[in-house]
Amino acid sequence: MKDRTVRSASWLPLFAAIISTWAVGACRGGNAPPQAPSTASSDRPVRITGTEKIVWDQVAKDAIQVAHYRYFAYVDDEAPVELRVNCGPTTAGNSFTCSAPLPMMRAGRHRLQLAAEEADNQKRRGPKSGIILLDVVATKTP
Repeated sequence: MKDRTVRSASWLPLFAAIISTWAVGACRGGNAPPQAPSTASSDRPVRITGTEKIVWDQVAKDAIQVAHYRYFAYVDDEAPVELRVNCGPTTAGNSFTCSAPLPMMRAGRHRLQLAAEEADNQKRRGPKSGIILLDVVATKTP
C-alpha cells in the first residue's frame, strides 16, 4: 500500500497572485462610469415638433471631465444615437448644464432616455436617465 501525503499545489500561490493583481487593477482601473444625465421624467407625453433641443444637468468633478463625456439618446429602447452636445459652466456644485438637438424621430409617441459615456479606451457608459415621454407632431409646411 502506498503512503499518501498532502502536497501543496505549486500553482496555488501563482493563481492567488494573479487574482489579487487583477482585483487591484480592477479597483484602480479608473473612475466609475458617469452618472446618469439628470432629466425630469414625465407622466404625460410632451408635445414637440422634433426640432427642439433637450436640456439636462450632468454631474462631473470638473469641466475637463464633462468635456470627455460622450452622450447618447435611446429612443424607444432602440440602439443608442450619439448626440452633438454643448455643456455650459457649472450651475451648482459639480453640475453642468448640457443641451443637444433631439435625435430624428417619426411622428407619434416615443420614450426618450439619455446616457453619458467616458470617451476613453474603456468606454464606461453610465446608467440611463429617467424616461421622458414625447409626442412628436408633424410640422405643416407652407
